[in-house]
Amino acid sequence: MYRQILVAPPHQDYQRILWRFSPDEDVQSYRLKTVTYGVSSSPFLAIRTLLQLAHEGQDKFPLASEAISKFTYVDDVICSCKSLSEANRLRSELVVLLESGGFHLRKWASNNSIFLSSIPPEECQQNSLSFDSQDYSIKILGLIWDPSNDHFKYNIAPLDRPCTKRTILSELARIFDPLGFITPLTFFAKHLIQHLWTLGLQWDEVPPAEVLQVWLQYKKELKLLSDISVPRHQLHQSFWSRWHNEYLQTLQQRNKWDKNAPPIEPGMLVLIKNEQEPPLHWRLGRVLHTHPGRDGIIRVVTLNTARGQLPEASGKIMSFAYLLK
Repeated sequence: MYRQILVAPPHQDYQRILWRFSPDEDVQSYRLKTVTYGVSSSPFLAIRTLLQLAHEGQDKFPLASEAISKFTYVDDVICSCKSLSEANRLRSELVVLLESGGFHLRKWASNNSIFLSSIPPEECQQNSLSFDSQDYSIKILGLIWDPSNDHFKYNIAPLDRPCTKRTILSELARIFDPLGFITPLTFFAKHLIQHLWTLGLQWDEVPPAEVLQVWLQYKKELKLLSDISVPRHQLHQSFWSRWHNEYLQTLQQRNKWDKNAPPIEPGMLVLIKNEQEPPLHWRLGRVLHTHPGRDGIIRVVTLNTARGQLPEASGKIMSFAYLLK
């Protein structure tokens, strides 16, 4: 990826190196014209180039532009589609847009074998890839995705180093858990770090015996993470099902002209009820102003929404009472 990005000519002189291929040759001066590994600015330049490419192609390639802008991690594009046709369209847009910048996409992977069937085998993750194989998985920043059954997994191998505050923090940093699947485990390590701070230990000082025993047991049990398997698709469905069944039902609907209803106050976060749409599609709003009548009852409020400010009848809003208790 780096070698496909040309550095601006005025900046290429900052990448001059002295080199010779053998002791018998004279030292020669070389100027590196592309983004170079090991230079502190290289990761920024690479990502900034991709973002610029996404910006320039947002009108002609909307799906690819969004995928590059929001779902790209260094040089991996990781996103999901609602249908096979959408996935094929995204692939086509990504190929054309990135090829315009000199980037050729490879290592395609998917949980849909039909999608992969249209891609040359040499451009897939493995040439002889079998989605029935239990050994096939793709590691994304420490989190493993197994396309054969569409599951997330972990495989963490603790390093064999002396127990110090530095090594404990280093081990914790190696666990990438953006979705919080193993929060109890990472919370335990963070709590242990906090305890080490209270003991006033230096970074490379060996902790007391009781802490050492706990840490050794923790490292011993880390390998059990390989037994955890989280179904990706069911995880998504489960989240929205629980949101609808366990949380949405706790929201308070305003009763029309009810003096005993909890008061509406500026700053409240509310849902705007719409009988024509399912609850999960109701818009969010925040109360800016209330407009009580002569009898003191608030019948109309001014809301701030993604579409701007608008008036709304108080009987059509549902407050997040659960959050405001």
